[in-house]
Amino acid sequence: MADELQKSVESSKGLASQEDKTDDLPVVKVDAEKVIKAWQDFASQRKENASEYTVLNRNILWDELNASLIVQFENDLLLTNFNKIKPVLHQHLVDTFGFKKLEIITEVVENLESATKPLYTNRDKYEHLAKQNPLFQEFVKRLGLELE
Repeated sequence: MADELQKSVESSKGLASQEDKTDDLPVVKVDAEKVIKAWQDFASQRKENASEYTVLNRNILWDELNASLIVQFENDLLLTNFNKIKPVLHQHLVDTFGFKKLEIITEVVENLESATKPLYTNRDKYEHLAKQNPLFQEFVKRLGLELE
């Protein structure tokens, strides 16, 4: 019985060392273009589900040193929707590139360019154009135009 216990302990050590070996695998160097292409391929596979495609159709940042993707969202709702498909996306990327230590980091950033408020009134549109192009105000003054 002591022999069986010893064998059991040795075999569990062997399994632990095999798991440690997979954790110690070198991080595969993958350039940003390939990661972005794999992300876009995954997103295009999800086009039939509009909410998933909307969540996936965004710019991502690739941190090659840490093998991590940084994904920024405008609000918590998009983040919640992303978290539903994150495990499938993670597995897709792991299978595509063959590395185990891929991390997907998510952030909610309030001031993303795509999170601008809609322009409803003429005043809002005028102010937006004036911010984008300072010469716009000069043209309005020269032509004697007034905002109604």
